[in-house]
Amino acid sequence: YSNLNDIYLVKGDYTQSILWGKKALAIFRKLEITNNTAVILIWLAESYQRTGRYEEMNSHIMEAKKIISGLNDYFREAKIYFFKAQYALHQKNFSEAISQIDNSIDKFNLAKNTRWETEILIEKLNILLEAGIKEKIDPTITIIEHLINQIKGGYSNELFQAIKYFNKAQNGSIKIEELNAYRESLEEKRDFIPLKFPLTFWYLAKAYHSLSQLETAQFCHEKSRELLRLLAARISGEEDRISFFEVYFHKRVGERLS
Repeated sequence: YSNLNDIYLVKGDYTQSILWGKKALAIFRKLEITNNTAVILIWLAESYQRTGRYEEMNSHIMEAKKIISGLNDYFREAKIYFFKAQYALHQKNFSEAISQIDNSIDKFNLAKNTRWETEILIEKLNILLEAGIKEKIDPTITIIEHLINQIKGGYSNELFQAIKYFNKAQNGSIKIEELNAYRESLEEKRDFIPLKFPLTFWYLAKAYHSLSQLETAQFCHEKSRELLRLLAARISGEEDRISFFEVYFHKRVGERLS
């Protein structure tokens, strides 16, 4: 059941992921396997977060937190802090979201998981941009680039690149040809749509909008919305398909560019 929860999470059918996760949780609770209970609670929180079901996400991470308290399980503590940040972001409490995301980053650092530390720093970058904390944008980008250089086997993140282009556009330090080349590389046909791909095009839309390239900005904005609809179509449950658009940044994609 746990494996099915994970398989459907990767496939993007969060309804089925939650269904099988609940079955696994019931068994672990019945058998009093506390470690596995904490793990599946956090896995379920992931599916709830991805479908905008923040209250259920929050209740699951609070229960998991009690189980792992005092165990020095830095990786799972980091995940819990990440979900706390998402809950605060949902409430538009940016200062609390940043505080919790910093806790998550610290725990991933203690866990010596550079890849995850990098991912969460990119999440922090999103929140800093939303909160308009401009003085921390460039230093955070520098930290991310430093960590990327440390990751064995290489690392690339399309969302991070799009954010950097948006930041450059706002600072007036980008050539339109450079931005066009990156957009065209993203438009190449692909079989798999990454979860953050709509947000990648949203940042490109914002970059073009900053440069007064309004037609291309509109194209990228509509592309981001189209990608969100394609991701939602993977979800088998109607209620979850609807709540998927309640995820904080999914709602932002649906709004007008500014």
